[in-house]
Amino acid sequence: MSDKNKAIWVSRVMCDSTLIKAFESNKLFEDAECAVDARRRNKMGEPLPADRFPTEIYGAYPDKRLKRQPDIFNAGGYWAVSAEVANILR
Repeated sequence: MSDKNKAIWVSRVMCDSTLIKAFESNKLFEDAECAVDARRRNKMGEPLPADRFPTEIYGAYPDKRLKRQPDIFNAGGYWAVSAEVANILR
């Protein structure tokens, strides 16, 4: 990519408290200590293997029906994005 075509993308999305949602992950139920360690390391930006991340995320309030979530949101400590946002980030 030439210098002419380089761009920088800046966002404050991670500072938006309305995007923090009360979800729990399968990793937390399987091994809470490992899940907390993975969240901490992920937040510090440490590269982690895929198996340290959840494969399922559950609503924290089982008696409430979940509404459609935003295209990017924090799901119990993990950032989740829609397929559309994932394509943009790639």
